[in-house]
Amino acid sequence: MDPQNSQTVKYFTYFTNYGYNNKHIYLILKFSIISRLLTWLIALISTLIVDDYDSSVDTILEGRELSIVQKIFNVSFRAFLRWDSFYFIHLSEEGYIYEQEHAFFPLLPLLARGLSNSVTSIFYILTPSGMFMSAMYTESLFALLSFLGMRLFYEGKLWSAAFIWSLSSFTRSNGITQVGFFVYKFLIKDINRINGINAKVIFVRLIKTIILSFIVLLGFLIFQCYGYYHYCILYLPQRPWCNGTIPLLYSFVQSFYWNCGFLNYYEVKQIPNFLLASPMIFLSFYGIYSYSKFDFKRILTLGLQQRSETTLESSSSPYHGTHELLPFIYLWAILLVYSINFMHVQVITRFFSSQPIVYWFVTDLFIKSLSEDASRWDKFLGYGMLVYFILYGGSGIILFANFFPPA
Repeated sequence: MDPQNSQTVKYFTYFTNYGYNNKHIYLILKFSIISRLLTWLIALISTLIVDDYDSSVDTILEGRELSIVQKIFNVSFRAFLRWDSFYFIHLSEEGYIYEQEHAFFPLLPLLARGLSNSVTSIFYILTPSGMFMSAMYTESLFALLSFLGMRLFYEGKLWSAAFIWSLSSFTRSNGITQVGFFVYKFLIKDINRINGINAKVIFVRLIKTIILSFIVLLGFLIFQCYGYYHYCILYLPQRPWCNGTIPLLYSFVQSFYWNCGFLNYYEVKQIPNFLLASPMIFLSFYGIYSYSKFDFKRILTLGLQQRSETTLESSSSPYHGTHELLPFIYLWAILLVYSINFMHVQVITRFFSSQPIVYWFVTDLFIKSLSEDASRWDKFLGYGMLVYFILYGGSGIILFANFFPPA
């Protein structure tokens, strides 16, 4: 590993490794298990005392002949069979049957089928999307693959990172955004340090970027090819999206079945959902602004220029002090703009659950709030984020378990 990559790994692992020993790791593991047990317990109690907004779970479960053990299991864990979990459970049992199911990517149901629906490892302790990390949703698996790919990328293991990220794009569509790390590394970062206009070096970098990016996109493309083959070749008459300029089944089902599209969600009746999303929207805008404000030259020039003192040592905060976080900031900004303009905005909390920059910034806010020279604003933000994570995550368990948004 070259010295530059070594320095990058140090920045990448600062928040997760600093000050940790075996006792800390054991404490975190213990706390994570307890938090998931509490999630399950709160969800179970809420389903027993609150009438479900949607009774489809009871209808489905009652229509099956079940053993006593299965009945006990269903009563205990029915709270997790909500919203999109229906689709993932059905996909793991029956495969892709209905067109709209192609909005849900296949890696999680394939793993569930192969591992007998084993519970996906939980890597979060406190998160506003805690219920989604526990239910049959792709968030946990996608976060695992995203984080692992990022770690490999910053260790210089680019090919391994690309293949791991390929699995992430086979899990969720936003896995394709990981190509930005390769674009930034080879076509933007340090490009001004290349002596003269060396066409050969730039060409090699471009080819490497294209190949690595294609590997990342491969998971997404394979799934889209499967959909095209199923509905445009085998299925007659062809579905309308088959003749599109870029015939993507995923884009079609998101628009046709879920009404996703530019500003489609901006309706008066959706104001409550925008309110639910507002804390994460504020956190994201503030996190991006806070990083940009530290060095506007750095953010506006894609890191090609920066203040001479912009180093980790010149800042009390590792979040602000290194340009190594630039690709994370740009990715955060792109996803933020996309989510508030094209998506069901209330899902933004779980949409960002796989973005480590969110948790790095919250950690930075909280650590700053504990310092002796912390202002009232610093304390408000630090403690406010902690309260938000706990209350939103806790209330989200009850809402999810009874078929109420956000979902």
